[in-house]
Amino acid sequence: MATQTLIKELNKEIKILRRDVSQIKSALVDIEGDAEGEYRREFVAKVLKRAQEKPIARYRGGASFLKYVRTGAK
Repeated sequence: MATQTLIKELNKEIKILRRDVSQIKSALVDIEGDAEGEYRREFVAKVLKRAQEKPIARYRGGASFLKYVRTGAK
């Protein structure tokens, strides 16, 4: 009986520790900050230029997209 009680207590502590670790990880991500808005100017210019170009392909799903990317199409 004592073993079952000990197991229950340990499981309860593990559950609490998992929750605490999850909260700590979440807080660290918030402290570290999001890199959003810190893009290189060259990258932003390139993306904006490409966004104005006529598309050369049409997205038809993940499988066809991966096949397209793997062929090295540009």
